[in-house]
Amino acid sequence: MEYGAFRDAALACSTREEFEQSEYFRRHGADLLALLRTPSIRSDWPIRAVPGPGPGAGTGTGTGTGTGTDTGPDTEARPLRVVQWNIEKGLQLDRIRSRLADDPELASADLYCLNEVDVGMARSGSNADVGADLARTLGCHLVYVPSYLECTKGPGPDALVPGENERGLHGLAILSRHPVIAADVAELPHCWDYFDYPVEKRYGTRQVLSARINWHGREVVAATTHLEVRNVPACRGEQLKAALRALEDARGSGTAPGELLPVVLTGDFNTNTFRRGGLPNTLREFLRIVRTRPEILDRQLCEPFGYEPLFDVLDRAGYDYRSHTDGAATAETLLGSAEDLEILPRLLRDYISRTFGLGSRFIQMRLDWVVTSGFGAAGAPRTATAEVAPGQPASDHAIVWTDLRPEPLEIPSPDVA
Repeated sequence: MEYGAFRDAALACSTREEFEQSEYFRRHGADLLALLRTPSIRSDWPIRAVPGPGPGAGTGTGTGTGTGTDTGPDTEARPLRVVQWNIEKGLQLDRIRSRLADDPELASADLYCLNEVDVGMARSGSNADVGADLARTLGCHLVYVPSYLECTKGPGPDALVPGENERGLHGLAILSRHPVIAADVAELPHCWDYFDYPVEKRYGTRQVLSARINWHGREVVAATTHLEVRNVPACRGEQLKAALRALEDARGSGTAPGELLPVVLTGDFNTNTFRRGGLPNTLREFLRIVRTRPEILDRQLCEPFGYEPLFDVLDRAGYDYRSHTDGAATAETLLGSAEDLEILPRLLRDYISRTFGLGSRFIQMRLDWVVTSGFGAAGAPRTATAEVAPGQPASDHAIVWTDLRPEPLEIPSPDVA
């Protein structure tokens, strides 16, 4: 499927419905949907097994193209280290590479679950295959699925970068030091249609990407997702519910009859607690912000358990999230530049911004999470800066990581109805 032909056909249509009824979609729709629904598994570069720090770690540094697992009698004592990071499309690819490869704590991870991973976008490393670049740098197997085909170069500064998109893919990636047995993807309910959104027109949907991993001879499931930032928290709850239902199939595909595999699900869940979209929601939420003391609002946004229904979904399904958070913020936004302000009439927008000092006020949020079932925490969870040096961020999200061990007890099938 040729990207330029897709882009031109999509830009000629105002709505998703119009595009899906077009002559282009009649001819190429099956290929387009297959592209967005089929994860790829790649390891056409050396796979390195890097033992982690701490007691019981292996001593090898394998640099060949073997199985990608540690060797030595003590390697099974080493926890499974999982990194979650929204890499902001890969805009700062050199910094991302450096941040992951040069920090011993991050370079020793077993799994890297990444959101906002571009392939063939002008804005990211001049049309780089960002996931493959990072997998090659770290010596990992790569699992990738595009969630969207982008119709433009992107919003704001993205539109100003030189060159044109070559493939226009934007999606999810899992990088694993251990062999990948299989991968799957499931679509999540729509909360916001980006095809009808001229600022960032694209075709596709939110997804959950999962992979069955051979971790020292034991199968585990790793998954990542990126939930919707717009609309209301209830819709994110429905998206997460759908993701957990999809993961049940992967969990039940172990080699032993009746076995439920341990699962770790990570992602940018976008737990900002705000109802977004439309003038009433915008007014209501800005009133909440300006009426709430900053220290209380910060706590609400970094511990959003009573404000986001998706945490009730996790509780009912038996997933653990509290053991894998340190309560630190993973993202911040300047209120004066918030996209939602543009919805307000200009005079009202200027009045609110001036009266409440929004032009200099940041809010900090915990948007990125690790949740598990069948795994227990093997150490304190950590949130690390995305900066490679002061004032040089690799992404607009912090990095989250945690160490895990499978729980010894049999896991009951969770309630994800």
